[in-house]
Order: sequence, then structure tokens, then C-alpha cells
Amino acid sequence: PLTLSVSYSYLDTKLLKQDDHKAEVTAAAGPIAGLAYAPIADAGDSLPFAPDHNVVTSLNYLLPLPSEIGAVEFGATYVYVGKQRATATSSSPYAILDNYSLLNLNLNWTGIFNLPLDFSVFGTNILDKHYVTYISGTYNALGFDSRQLGQPRMFGGRLRYTFGGG
Repeated sequence: PLTLSVSYSYLDTKLLKQDDHKAEVTAAAGPIAGLAYAPIADAGDSLPFAPDHNVVTSLNYLLPLPSEIGAVEFGATYVYVGKQRATATSSSPYAILDNYSLLNLNLNWTGIFNLPLDFSVFGTNILDKHYVTYISGTYNALGFDSRQLGQPRMFGGRLRYTFGGG
């Protein structure tokens, strides 16, 4: 059988109030830490790391094979993450992360030839999209921002043997 799963979320967030903790950071960690202090949102900003739109769609197909061969299923998952805030508007001109899409593929073979043996192979970020997942928010305080990229294309496999009766 063919199985389709779809999930969608929409967030329209807004920070109503934000306390300034720069003095506490400076007192606890020193003046350099105080200079690098960057709030993650300002009053009126959207909440950080809360994408406006998020979609996950999975399509799986179970091959019609005899039971003595085992169950073989192919799957594909598409993920869309909408734009989102990474830091406060006052901290950086790069406060908003761009949207991105990812495609993941997998193949699972369970109960191989009626043995307690399973095998799977997978690929994530198949199209090797380059996307940013974090920005430090230090641009206005220090003159530069650092950023973190999402995981690159990866492939892997798993082999599992189940011991004991059950």
C-alpha cells in the first residue's frame, strides 16, 4: 500500500515584552560578555526560532512481496521550514533566517527472509541544500555575526539483529 502523510503549521507570534539583562550578564561574566550580549528578540518582534510556516510530507510505498521475503518499504520525506527570527531586530540586520526545503529518502527491509534481521539505508538533504540554522546576533555590538549551517547531504545504513524470542 501507498501511504501519504502531511502536516502543516502556521505561527503568527509576537513578543509583547522583553527585559534587558545586559547588566546581569556584565556583572556575572565581565565587560566583554556584556558587550557581546544580544537579546534574541525585541518587543514587537516575532518569537525566535518559530517559523511562520512549516510543512512535512511523507510518501511511503510497501512493496507487495511474499511474506517469506520480508517487508520492503521505500519512503520520501519533504520538509519545508519557513522564515524565522534568529535574533533581535536591534542586534543584527541578518536577524531573519531564510526559508529552506529538504528532501530525505529511505529504504527499509524488515524481517529479511523471516529472520530477526532488519536493514535500512537512508539519505538526508538529498539535494544538498545550504541553509542557515543560527545567527549569533552580535553584528550591532561587535561588527560581525557568526552563523551555523544546517547538516549537509548524508547517507547511511543500519543493520539490526534481534536476539532472543519474542
